[in-house]
Amino acid sequence: MKIKATRTACGLTQKALVEIIGQSGVKLDKPAYSKIETGVALPTVEQLRAMCQAMGCKPLDLYTESEIDLIHCMDGEHAPKTAKKDGHRIKRKATFRVPEWCCKWLEPQMLQELGYATAQQWFLDMVRRTQARYERRLKRAERNRQRTICPHCGAPIENGAQCSCELSA
Repeated sequence: MKIKATRTACGLTQKALVEIIGQSGVKLDKPAYSKIETGVALPTVEQLRAMCQAMGCKPLDLYTESEIDLIHCMDGEHAPKTAKKDGHRIKRKATFRVPEWCCKWLEPQMLQELGYATAQQWFLDMVRRTQARYERRLKRAERNRQRTICPHCGAPIENGAQCSCELSA
């Protein structure tokens, strides 16, 4: 995110930029702009357009593609407006489609019976489990890499040690 750097390069204060944006008819106050500049909130499509027009730049001069949904910006749909005000510390939002049969398993009542307060809590638990499974797989692969086979008897040899058949020969 390069909003502050772009604004200061244009010689504008937050207050001056907000005034210019307001003159274009787009609603944006200084506290809301401050949240946008610090990454707490995303601008609306109209706010982003007005910011770019005021600073003489393009959206990709202010954000990377992974920071903002620029596809929707170009076709007029709205990007996410603001971060939640309920204390969320999670920075990313994931949205995906699931088959219809999955929906009944994600109902709040079903999740609560399984001990989850929200679908987000369930999802984070599943990600943690997937991470642990992946880490176990990596450890197993590392152990297998360290193990070699004795060319004489075919027995596994751990960590480059000699096989017992070689020691007795």
